[in-house]
Amino acid sequence: MNAKTINSITRRVLLVTVLGCCMFALTVYASEKTQKQAALKALQTKIEQLKLVIDVKQDSKSRYTSQLKNIERDVASVSRKIRD
Repeated sequence: MNAKTINSITRRVLLVTVLGCCMFALTVYASEKTQKQAALKALQTKIEQLKLVIDVKQDSKSRYTSQLKNIERDVASVSRKIRD
């Protein structure tokens, strides 16, 4: 083998190695991206669930506030009757 042939083979081996490394890096990047997308989706789902819980609690709060106002109105009415 002459120097020209060895140089050509070296270039090909180097090219194959670089391409292999690039493919591996792209695979790792895609895998990380997929994992991050899955984590993001899980967080979005959790946020939606918490929003539903908040809505239920807000509804309960509204009902209790309404009940409290009715009780306060009744107490004020009874108090007026007692004074009269």
